[in-house]
Amino acid sequence: MSQLSIAAINGAGAGFGWSCGCDLRVAARSVMLNTAFLNIAVAGDMGLPWLLPRLVGAAKAREAFGTFVEKRKPKAACR
Repeated sequence: MSQLSIAAINGAGAGFGWSCGCDLRVAARSVMLNTAFLNIAVAGDMGLPWLLPRLVGAAKAREAFGTFVEKRKPKAACR
């Protein structure tokens, strides 16, 4: 895509995969990131299993998928 995409993340909710697909992510201090699909043992949503390792590295992505609960603004995912 030739245009810059920006995710402004505020509050609680899903959409972690959508925000990882953007070029720039800006999150409020109070944000709660969640991927509901992992709570029911499904691989992932919105391309997150493909995007997250490319953003934070394979080891951090595996750790996140293995222990994912609602998290407050993880440093690795919000650069």
